[in-house]
Amino acid sequence: MKPTRRDFLRNSALGVGALVASPLVRANDPDRSSRKINIACVGVGGAGGNFLRDKALAAERFVAFTDVDDREGKEIYDLHPDVPRYKDYRVMIDKHHAEIDAVVISTPDHSHYHIAKFAIERGKHVYCQKPLTRTLWECRQLRELSRKNPNVITQMGNQGHSLASLRMGVEWIQAGVIGDVTEVHMWTGRSGNGGTERPAPEQVPPELDWDLWLGSSPAHPYSSSYAPKKWRGWWDFGCGPLGDIGCHTMDLPHWALKLSTPASVSAETTGSALLGAPKSSTITYEYDARGDMPPVKLVWYDGKSNKPPRPDGLDAGRELPKEGGAVFYGTKGTILASGMRPTSVRLLPESEMKRAAKTLPEPSIPRISGGHFQDWIDGIRSGTQPGSSFSQDATSLTEMVLLGNLAIQTGKTIHWDSDNLKAKGLPEADRFIKPRFREEWNG
Repeated sequence: MKPTRRDFLRNSALGVGALVASPLVRANDPDRSSRKINIACVGVGGAGGNFLRDKALAAERFVAFTDVDDREGKEIYDLHPDVPRYKDYRVMIDKHHAEIDAVVISTPDHSHYHIAKFAIERGKHVYCQKPLTRTLWECRQLRELSRKNPNVITQMGNQGHSLASLRMGVEWIQAGVIGDVTEVHMWTGRSGNGGTERPAPEQVPPELDWDLWLGSSPAHPYSSSYAPKKWRGWWDFGCGPLGDIGCHTMDLPHWALKLSTPASVSAETTGSALLGAPKSSTITYEYDARGDMPPVKLVWYDGKSNKPPRPDGLDAGRELPKEGGAVFYGTKGTILASGMRPTSVRLLPESEMKRAAKTLPEPSIPRISGGHFQDWIDGIRSGTQPGSSFSQDATSLTEMVLLGNLAIQTGKTIHWDSDNLKAKGLPEADRFIKPRFREEWNG
């Protein structure tokens, strides 16, 4: 029989008292600035394999790899033939506990929570791809766990947070370059699957451990409509296009406008949202005033042909970027942030850039040299949390995204009770807020 999560918690050589052990690379280590950080990776296929080619990670030492699908892991395995490989991350982390400093998680959304929890409890620094979790309850649990373990350095994979262009946008907005921002429109051309029926069962590929891929999720017969590539569109495994792109595109308004708990969230959809994300959705967030910032409305659009209205200031011959972006409407002007992360921030119309060039604020937010992974690596060496840590920004941003999905899933306007993790007056929302795990994963 395969060992269960409870078996690992009970039988681990670490013992219960060691579950909150300090990470191997500590702030007071005399060699912390010189020795390589030992990294274990969970999920090395697809996007996970691309991330492992990042210069910041490649400069460190890979200790071990885990992937439940040998087909997905093959390319990275071939590039690093001497690195031990596993299918169960629990076996990997426990076997290499004495070596591992940090863990990179690049798996489907439904498995983020348990892997991150397992690693943090063992004192391992964690980098986890976005969205941080599939559900609001899991997100809040990781925030609290991270705050209880401040020496564990964490970072969510919303890479745009470390871009100079995004930080410049924050500076412009907070300096009042376009006055008070009253409305923001954001979009992506990606769409959900709109599925109304479960796919037909298929034979499990011999290279795949389907039970481990499911993890804590309720049992499902295998289908190639789930794994390895199409899981994101199904609520049991992913968070749809909002979960895919929202933690990138919403990062700039979330940071610049100091957003926390919305007053309300509502959604309009095209296609079914019963089993997975609909073909398109338009989600409206309303926020009350925050300090000296006025109330603001944010509108999210996803789907192949679902875009915001064309801004009046967009120059003739230009179109809104197909890959996504955000338009900020202020009392004194308009900003277009192009790209999902974004990679460009400009005043509209373009003539405004020339007029305002000498009055734009000087950089005041530190710039990250080397990128988002480097920010995490530097944090491990210095003992300081990076820009998108689980204890604050990553979880607040992820909750913002997941509240949009909650409005889609319930079909109702959400008035969020953040303290109690409840949608006010909507008990039917509870099943989407806190997941039901398979029994062996309830430990």
